[in-house]
Parts: sequence; structure tokens; C-alpha cells
Amino acid sequence: MIGSLFLKVENFWGLVPCAVLPLIVIWQRDRELSLAQERRTLDSGPGAHHWPKWGRRGESLLLCLALLASAGGMAGLRWGWGAPAAQWRHCEFWLLLDTSLSMRAQDTTRVGNSFVSRLEWAELVCSKLFESFPGARFGIIPFAGDASVLLLPSTDRNEFAYYLQSATAVPKSRGTDLVEPLRALASEWTQKPPASPMPVVVLLSDGGREEGREIPIAKIGETAKEVQAASPRVLFVCVAVGGDREAAVPSESPSGDVSLEEDFQSKGLLRTARFDPPLETVSEMIGGLFFRAKDISLEEICRAVAQRLEKQGMHPEWEAEAGGEEAGRVLATLGLGILFLLTTLWSRQ
Repeated sequence: MIGSLFLKVENFWGLVPCAVLPLIVIWQRDRELSLAQERRTLDSGPGAHHWPKWGRRGESLLLCLALLASAGGMAGLRWGWGAPAAQWRHCEFWLLLDTSLSMRAQDTTRVGNSFVSRLEWAELVCSKLFESFPGARFGIIPFAGDASVLLLPSTDRNEFAYYLQSATAVPKSRGTDLVEPLRALASEWTQKPPASPMPVVVLLSDGGREEGREIPIAKIGETAKEVQAASPRVLFVCVAVGGDREAAVPSESPSGDVSLEEDFQSKGLLRTARFDPPLETVSEMIGGLFFRAKDISLEEICRAVAQRLEKQGMHPEWEAEAGGEEAGRVLATLGLGILFLLTTLWSRQ
């Protein structure tokens, strides 16, 4: 490790003060001795017969600062000085995001002084997961009546934000089919298995319960088993979004589609509540995690997922955050500046 320190070209800036400092100290000592010899020759008084007290307090302090700054600059350039941060490079997240019409009901939770819709809260969960697991790859599968892969796993922040916004901005359809996103994921993994040994599937939905429509809970569980067959160590995280009581869904069509608006108005005002059984079934059958949006915060969800991953042997890699090399250059420059100041003062004495 020490040998590799000298092989990096950018370390030269931090090593220069360390190499120059001993030479300056030796030069200063020789110079003081020479001056003392001259004083003894020119002055025969008793005050002249003593060795000089070289290394005066101010100069000694500056020399110490130069040494510390040089050493710090060298360390910053080589190993970085940023605070240690977790990198989840071996993790892969698949976000199954319900974008149906019922997800527009504003009964989930408050953000600031106002309520957000179920869909907006689910989007916040997705963004929080991306921030909490740096280095992990994220894919997106939006669904309502049908489902398709919108974004393959990626670590690009801008790409993730773009496709997440695209998923939540698509025209909403009435009705939620929880089988379709699981089927789409199983099909994707059959063609191309996930790169992570323990992928995480995050299913965010209000349950899709509507009057006169039966939820195929058994079929949902069977499809979840197909996903598990494609990746046996998959971790399911099911988040039930919405309130316990029925809430009205805004009647305006987000896409401006006249046919959708007329169809919606003809069926009357849609009122819906969160329906947990299908999401609970998935988490119980696969042994995953289950959360209710009303009972937990975004931070608690991320913390629970991280704890489960580490419990199953998926540990992050700890690395120094960016910025250490810049701090190293600053310290190395400070060390050189102090040495230059000392040599200037000594040359004028």
C-alpha cells in the first residue's frame, strides 16, 4: 500500500513538502551555527559565547504546521478524506409502481402542510430508496390494467428521475391488476436473470379494490412464486398506500383524454380505500416485508430494507465520499505556502 502511494502522479503535489522540509530544517540549523560562529569571532563579550536557540517558538510552530499540512495533503490525495459512505453495488431494485386512477386519491400522508396523493407518496418512496442505496441499480415497472418494463436497472440518477416522472405522468386507467407487474417481472428475469444475488422487488399499490370487481389474491400469490422461482433469494417489499377509509378520487382526467373523462363521469364518483390482503399475501408467501403508508415513514422503510439485506449477507462496501483529493490539494498547498514563508523570513534575517 505504501509503495502504491508513490506510483500515483497526482500524489507529487503532496509529497513535495515532505521532501523539502528536512532540507530546510538542515539548512536552518547550519545557518544558525554559522551566524553563531561569526558572532563569537566579532564579539568577545560573554554574551557571544553560547549556541543559538534555534527553532524559536514561532518558527517551530510554522514548521509543525507545514509538516502536518503536508502529511494531510499526501493522505488526502492517496486515500481520500471524505466520510465513509455505503455503496450497494451488488444490489438491484425493481420498483413495481401502481399508476391506476385510484392512486390519485389524497389520503396517504402529509408532506409539509398539505396531503399528497397516493401516487405522489409512492414516488417519494422510490426517490428515497434511490438516495438511500447509492450504487444500487434501479428498474421501474409501472402498472394499472397492464404492465411493462419502463426502465431496466440503472445507476444513473438523471435517467432514473426522468423515467420515474414519466411513469407517474402516463394516463391513468381505471382498475388495478397486481398480477401483470409480477408476470412482467418474471418474464424479464426468465430472459435475463438479475445481476444481483438478492434482488429487491418493491411493490407499491393501494390494493386495487373496486366495487363489483374481485381481486384474484390466489393468482397474485402464484405469480409471486414464479418471480421467486426465477431468483430464489428475491426480497419482496410490499407497501400498501392509502388510508383506511374510502376517499374520493379527483374526477379530472390527467391526460386530457375526452373518452376517458366521459367514461369516468358516466360511472360516477370513484371512492376507494386501501386494500391490504393481496399485498400481505405476497409478502407472507415469499417471506418479505410489508408496510402501510399510514404507519411508517420513508426513512423507516429504507432502514428496514437495509437491515434485511445485511441480515441475509448483502453488505455494502464502505468508501470515502468524493472531495478527499480536493482537500488534500488544499492542505499540500498550505504546507508549501508555509515553507515558502519560512524561507523568506530566514533569508531576510
